[in-house]
Amino acid sequence: MKNSIVIFAFLFSVFFNLLIAQNDTIWYDANWNEADKKVAEFYRAETILKGGLYLQIDYYLSGRKQMEAYSKDEKEPVYEGKVIWYYENGNISQIANYSKNVLNGNREIFYENGKIQNKRIYTNGKLDGSWTSFYKDGQIEETGNYEENLKEGIWETFYTNGKSKEKGKYIFDKKVDIWTTNYYDGVTENE
Repeated sequence: MKNSIVIFAFLFSVFFNLLIAQNDTIWYDANWNEADKKVAEFYRAETILKGGLYLQIDYYLSGRKQMEAYSKDEKEPVYEGKVIWYYENGNISQIANYSKNVLNGNREIFYENGKIQNKRIYTNGKLDGSWTSFYKDGQIEETGNYEENLKEGIWETFYTNGKSKEKGKYIFDKKVDIWTTNYYDGVTENE
C-alpha cells in the first residue's frame, strides 16, 4: 500500500510538471514571431534563471535543439556570452559571442555538413580582426583582415586546390596598389 502511494505521488508529480511545462511553452513561426502551435516552426519550452542570466533553449518541432544562449531578459534575446545555433540534423550552424546583445569576439559559421564555413572577429558589433572563409571541403577560400567593418591590409583568395587565385591590399575597403591574379591555366597578371 505504501509503495502504491509513493508510485501514485511520483506519477502525479511527473504529469503535473509536464502540464506546467506545456503551459510555459512559447511557439514561434518561421520569422521568429510568437505564433499559435498550429503554425509554429520552433518552440521554447522553458527559460531557466542561472547566475543572473536566463538560459534560453529553442527547439525545432522535431524536438532537436535549434539554439542555446544566455539572455539578460527572460523572454527576449538580450544575449550575453556564447550563443550556439544548430541545424536540424544536430550539427552546429554557428557559434557567436555577445556582450550586452552586441557581437563581441569570435564568430564561426558552419556548413550543414559540420565543416567550418568562415571565422571572423567582432568588436562592439563591427567586423574587426582576421577573416577566413573555407570551401565545403575545408580548403581555405579567402583570408584577410577587417578594421571597423572595412577590409584592411592584405587579402588573398584561393582556388579549391589551395593555389593562390588573387592577392592584394585594401585600405578603407578599397583595393589599392598592385593586385596579382593567378589564372587557373597558370597565367599570372598584375593590375
